[in-house]
Amino acid sequence: RHDAREIGNFCRENGILFALDAIQGLGAVEVDVQAWKVDFLASGGQKWLLSPMGSGFIYVSPGLLPALRVSYPGWLSVKDAWNFFDYRLDYLPTAERFEPGTKPVLPLRGMLAAVRLLRSVPDAERERRILDLSGYLIRELKQRGIRVITPEDGAHRAGIVTFEAPGDAEKIHQELKEAGVDLSFRSGMLRASPHFYNTEDDLNRLLSRLEKHLA
Repeated sequence: RHDAREIGNFCRENGILFALDAIQGLGAVEVDVQAWKVDFLASGGQKWLLSPMGSGFIYVSPGLLPALRVSYPGWLSVKDAWNFFDYRLDYLPTAERFEPGTKPVLPLRGMLAAVRLLRSVPDAERERRILDLSGYLIRELKQRGIRVITPEDGAHRAGIVTFEAPGDAEKIHQELKEAGVDLSFRSGMLRASPHFYNTEDDLNRLLSRLEKHLA
């Protein structure tokens, strides 16, 4: 995990616009666009935000809006969107001016429900729980002699734990999936991503399955 606050300060001090892809953080760790001096933030909703595929959003720092050109205006970019015979580009004063077309209504409704669920748990508490789970998994994997790629230091990790499989990674990944333990398979590595609602028992199920492949 990168120090977004440090990057934001560096960008601001050097006149660089800071664009943050937050899909691997939002929903898992606290994100503060003001404190981090973020100019643009973009995220899909399908990962830690627990939202449907096709959902997502951007944030644009309000102070930047007057200086930005709308390259692809859509019918919802303007104030009087339903007046189809008014061809003036009287843009909305918010980032909605960058809407290129009709919103994906069903994915966004799902996203709204998911965000309400996430917000029922304070951000700091949710982050602390995810870091506790990922830290537990890292320690247990290392105790079993499994090489972990993810840093153990809490300041440099979030919920994703990447590790080498104790054997044929692709085969183990498929076996885990059939057993109801759903991990990601990336570049020959296995990747677990426990969320705040997971438990140590869930992780122990994964560990017991992996133990069968240890020499």
